[in-house]
Amino acid sequence: MWTPKTERTRATLLLLLLGALMFLPFLGLSDFNSKGEPREAIVAQQMLLSGNWILPETPDGEFAYKPPMFHWLIAIASLPTGEVTEWTSRLPSALAAILTALYTFLFFTRRAREDAKTLSTAFLTSIVMLTSFEVWRAAVNCRVDMVLTFFIVAALFHLYSWVEGGLRGLPLAGIVMMGLGTLTKGPVAILLPCMVCGILALIVTHERSENTRQRTWRWTKTFLRFVPLVLLALVIPALWYYAAWHQAGNKFLYLVYEENVLRFLGRMPYHSHEHGLFYYFPILLAGLLPWTLLLLAIPLRKWHAVGTRWRDIPLQELFSRLAILLIFVFYLIPKSKRGVYLLPLYPFLSYYIARVVILLSRERPKILTVFQWTLSGILLVAVTGYTLIQFGLFSIKGFPVAEYDAEWPMLMAVVCLIAAYFILQRYAPRTSLAIYNVVVVVVLLIAFILPPVMNTKSDKPFAAVIEAESAHVPAYNYVADDTGMMHHFTLQFYTDGRLLNWPSTNESERFNTSGHQLPERGILLIGEKDVIKFQQQFPEVRLHAPEDLHHRSCDTRQNLLIYRFD
Repeated sequence: MWTPKTERTRATLLLLLLGALMFLPFLGLSDFNSKGEPREAIVAQQMLLSGNWILPETPDGEFAYKPPMFHWLIAIASLPTGEVTEWTSRLPSALAAILTALYTFLFFTRRAREDAKTLSTAFLTSIVMLTSFEVWRAAVNCRVDMVLTFFIVAALFHLYSWVEGGLRGLPLAGIVMMGLGTLTKGPVAILLPCMVCGILALIVTHERSENTRQRTWRWTKTFLRFVPLVLLALVIPALWYYAAWHQAGNKFLYLVYEENVLRFLGRMPYHSHEHGLFYYFPILLAGLLPWTLLLLAIPLRKWHAVGTRWRDIPLQELFSRLAILLIFVFYLIPKSKRGVYLLPLYPFLSYYIARVVILLSRERPKILTVFQWTLSGILLVAVTGYTLIQFGLFSIKGFPVAEYDAEWPMLMAVVCLIAAYFILQRYAPRTSLAIYNVVVVVVLLIAFILPPVMNTKSDKPFAAVIEAESAHVPAYNYVADDTGMMHHFTLQFYTDGRLLNWPSTNESERFNTSGHQLPERGILLIGEKDVIKFQQQFPEVRLHAPEDLHHRSCDTRQNLLIYRFD
C-alpha cells in the first residue's frame, strides 16, 4: 500500500544514492588546472602542516582571504590520510550539492499535497538542480561557493518554516546555518535569508492587518523579531574573527573590510570580476544548461500553466518567487559579479523547470523527444571525438589528451547509470528517458571527457622539476600582478609549499607594512611575459640563463621559465 511517509523516505535515500554515485567516485580524476582550486586547498594543507586551524599562514607569511569553514571541512576530510588531495579538497563541495538537493526535495514534498505527483515533481526538481551546468560544475570544484549555497538555502528553508509558524520561538537550525555560512564566506549568508524571509513575513503581516496603525505596529514587531536571529548567528563567527584578529591584527581587519564592504560597493583596490548590469542574464541561461533549451521551447501562451497567479499564490510559491527575485536583484548591485554567486537561486528555478518538463510531457511530448535526441547526438559526437583523440587518430591544437586509465571510472559510471535509470523510472516515469539522458551526459563528462583534457592544462607534472631544482636552494615564484595576490598556486600546492612567493612591494604598500628583504639566491619560476617587469622592478637581482619548461601555466596563461638568480 502506498503511504506518503514511507515513499518519501525511500525517495530520499535513493536521491542521496543517486547524488553520491553521480559525483563522489569521480572527484579526484582531474588534477588542479586553474588557480582557484589550489588556492583554497593550500589553506587546508597549511592547517595540517602547521597545526594552526585559526588563520594558517604560508611559509612566507600570507594567509587566506576567506573565513575558514570550507578549509576546515577539507582538512577534516584529509585527516584520515594526513594529506590534502584533489578528492578530499572537492568532497565538501560535492556533499554540499547533494545535501542542497536533499533539502530542496524535502521542502517541496512536505509543504504540498501528499501524493505521488507531488513526490515526482519534488524529485525531478532535485535532479534538475544537480544536473544544471553551474551546479554540477561547482559540485566537482574545490571552491567555497557550493558550501556557501548549501548554508544559505538551508537557512532559507528553516526561516520559512519559522515564518509559516507565525514567528513563534527561535529557528535554531536556521541560526546555526547562517552562522556556519558566515564562517564560509561572510555576512551575506545572514543577509540573504533574513532579507527574503523578512519581506515574506511583512507580506503575511500586511494581509493579516486590518488598518494602517495596526499594520505599522505589526511591521515593526516583525522587523524586531529578526534582530535576535542576526545577533545570534554572529556569535560563532565572532569568536573566530576575534581569534584571527588577535593573531594577525590590522592586516586581517583590512581584509575583512575589503572583502565584505569594498567588494559590495565596487571600491576594491584592484579589479575583481567587474561586469555590467546585464551580465547575469546570459550567465544564468548558460548556468541552467541543458534545461535552458526546454525553457526556450515552451510556447509563451503556456507559461501561465507553469505557475500560479499572484492573487491565488500559496505561501510556499510566494516564498520561491521572492527568493528568485530578491537574490537576483541583490547580486545585480555590486560591480563584482560571478555566475556562482547566483547558485542559491537554482533550487527555486529548478522547481519551475521541473514543472515545465512535466507540462511538456503531458501536452508537448514531441519537444521532450527532440530534447532527448539532441542530447544523444551531442553525447555521440563528444564520445566519438574523445575516442579518436585517445587513439591518436585526431588532435585539437593546444589540447592534447593525456593518457587516462578509464577502467575504474567506467565501472562506477555503469553502476551509476543503471541505478539512475531505475530510480527515474520509479519517480519520474513520464520524463525518465529525457532526464536520464541529461544524467548520462553529466556522468560521462565528469568521468571520461573532462579529466584527460583538463589534466593536460595542469602545472602538476612540473612540480617534480621545481623540487629537483630547489634541492639545495630556495624556490620562488613571481607574477606581475598589481595586487600582489596572484601566484603560481597550482605548483605551490603540488610542491607542498616549497615554492615561495617573491616579496611583493604592492602588497606591502596595500597593508602598510615594511615588506620583506629580497632573497640572496635561489631559483625563480616566472612567466615569459613577466620577465621584463621583474627586471625593471628588481634591477639588483641578476638572472642567469633560463630553463624553458615549454608549458603554458594554467594559473597565469604564460609559458613558464626557471631562472637561477643571485
